[in-house]
Amino acid sequence: MNALVRMPGMSPACLAGLLLLSFFAVLEPGRADPPSVMVTICKRAPIETLSPSGGVIGVTEATVGARYTLVSVQGSKVMLQDSSGTRYLIALDCTDCPPPPPPPIPALTNRAPQLAAAPTVTVSNPQPITPGEIWPDDRGKHIQAHGGGIIKVGDTYYWFGEDRSQDNPPGIPVVACYASKDLAHWQFRNQVEKADDPAHLGPGWLLERPKVFYNAGTKRYVMYVHIDDKDYRLANVGVFICNTIDGDYQFVKNFRPLNHESRDIGQFIDDDGSAYLISEGRPLGFHIYKLSDDFMSIDRDMHLFPKEQGGNLEGGALVHYNGLYYVVGSHMTGWNPNPNVYATASNLEGPWSEFKDIAPPEKKTYGSQSTFLLKVTGSKTTSVIFMGDWWKPSAQWDSRYLWMPLEIGDGKLWLPEPKEWTLDAGTGEAQVGSNNSLK
Repeated sequence: MNALVRMPGMSPACLAGLLLLSFFAVLEPGRADPPSVMVTICKRAPIETLSPSGGVIGVTEATVGARYTLVSVQGSKVMLQDSSGTRYLIALDCTDCPPPPPPPIPALTNRAPQLAAAPTVTVSNPQPITPGEIWPDDRGKHIQAHGGGIIKVGDTYYWFGEDRSQDNPPGIPVVACYASKDLAHWQFRNQVEKADDPAHLGPGWLLERPKVFYNAGTKRYVMYVHIDDKDYRLANVGVFICNTIDGDYQFVKNFRPLNHESRDIGQFIDDDGSAYLISEGRPLGFHIYKLSDDFMSIDRDMHLFPKEQGGNLEGGALVHYNGLYYVVGSHMTGWNPNPNVYATASNLEGPWSEFKDIAPPEKKTYGSQSTFLLKVTGSKTTSVIFMGDWWKPSAQWDSRYLWMPLEIGDGKLWLPEPKEWTLDAGTGEAQVGSNNSLK
């Protein structure tokens, strides 16, 4: 969307300064409203009508010459208000009115939580994992890391996900972090995100599918999430940062990747350390975005799986194994399971193969939905683990996990029937048992 906003009789430089003043006034704690400034729309462009809670309830074409009160500048958009109090969003992308700089990254003043040392589980022997069962942490509580992802730092794995505990503060989405050395025994580390509406999205705001990256250049941990209003119309990613992996993450910004809608997200870190975001962009399809060098923004869209060619997918996950990239996704059927699919390519930019089922389609991925593909490289072999969520929409705190080692290689990927299995994280060896774990 392109729109030009200009105050009559004001030079572009003066306009930019006033917009910056308005922008930072909104960020200033304790200040309720920015200065009252009238602006004029002087280019035809789509304009979004907002509900009182801030959700988008309609899109029309702006009227050239219409005048509004400037409420705030929000990245590449401005929020406007008419005489009746109705608010709108319209783009601020123009040649003689440069958009304000991105909000400064906040100084990280958070302290690392006072937690026990990382677990010291010996990993020299196989550890059992049972899909679909209660998975207790070191406190005896069921692990709350739904829609999550894992990164490895040193010899420790960190699992981040949605904490849907019954005793969480109402209306505040929470992200939890767990640590393990063997991928079977997990120690609770912290609720790393539990802020009360940091993006000012209003009651019922959503935060889903957290994914954490470590940026070696900035020495910061960067967490991406799907962040949305209660109507699921904002379709943004949110960015949080922290100096410690299990500290309290601070909100930085939210935006649409390259102005595309984004809901379910996944993460991928390639062998060279470059970072990628997998995103469900509903109107167009399924994106693989490369992150910028500091991981704080999108560098480019590596590939779009068009909706018309099977790219109507969510729950994206990606792994690089023996020279091929394998991407997995779930069809969009709400809470209900469906046959998840995969495609392969020798390059992230494609060409990609057609999508194929990862399991017998009638099994509907054994009741689960993809969230992450974890590559475990050991002293003897490399295993790839399918991480899926077994959702319970009416009792989300009791949602379970389906982890299974994949049969993968030579362009083929297959999720075997869920059974109790063992993993030796030291050697990388996974061994599937004989008993079906999903009764």
